[in-house]
Amino acid sequence: MADVNTTDSFSVLTIEGCTRYEAGKYTLSLENNSGRKSITFTVKVLDTPGPPGSITFKDVTRGALTMMWDAPSNDGGARIHHYMVDKRELKGETITVTAGSDVVLDAAVGGKPEPTVYWSKGDKILDNGKFTHLIVRDTTINDTGNYTVEVKNAIGMATEVIKVIILEPAEIPGVVKGGVIHLSVPIKGKPIPTIKWTKDGHDISHRAMIATHDNITELVIKEAHKDDTGTYDLVLENKCGRKAVYIKVCETFD
Repeated sequence: MADVNTTDSFSVLTIEGCTRYEAGKYTLSLENNSGRKSITFTVKVLDTPGPPGSITFKDVTRGALTMMWDAPSNDGGARIHHYMVDKRELKGETITVTAGSDVVLDAAVGGKPEPTVYWSKGDKILDNGKFTHLIVRDTTINDTGNYTVEVKNAIGMATEVIKVIILEPAEIPGVVKGGVIHLSVPIKGKPIPTIKWTKDGHDISHRAMIATHDNITELVIKEAHKDDTGTYDLVLENKCGRKAVYIKVCETFD
């Protein structure tokens, strides 16, 4: 909203909170019995430029591409000197499993024309086609590493890295039949993590006594028998992340 303040010696036009729409030419006219005089002011209102126009890509390769875009319709009232292009690294997923387990890696794929999907580990191509998932069966320590999925079509390319960690479970000596299995793991975390024990991927609370206090969690099974052998998984989780511990209880003996 414009405010005009005029005295015998000056006249002031004030526009508060001006926007780009207030840019233009303003004319002050003075008139009395002797005649008329006018003066014109050109006002520029500078602002943040608008977003660039349509973005396109060409010459897309595994390691480079060319980006092109149209100038913004609103330059902010001044010539644009340069553009800044930020690169954001994708934070890939981390999957942790025990050796011998299967790992399924999934990728969300879409686009027209239909893209081709490339899976690789290091410099080794694992799969080249249209499969949106990769299965690594009977994993070993050697399967640990970064798996890259690359999705490409005529329009562009996108990649994501998934980190896979294969752990050899810690082992405890064979437990005497009728004896006690006692697993004790120190824990810490802030905020305090939730704790979940399982055995071979199944709930174990009906069979084991589980207690967590201070900085330690314990699992106790009395009168152990052969069915109590296997891999015990402990998962700690809070809003900052997730950690897993795997403990292998060897076969009991008489």
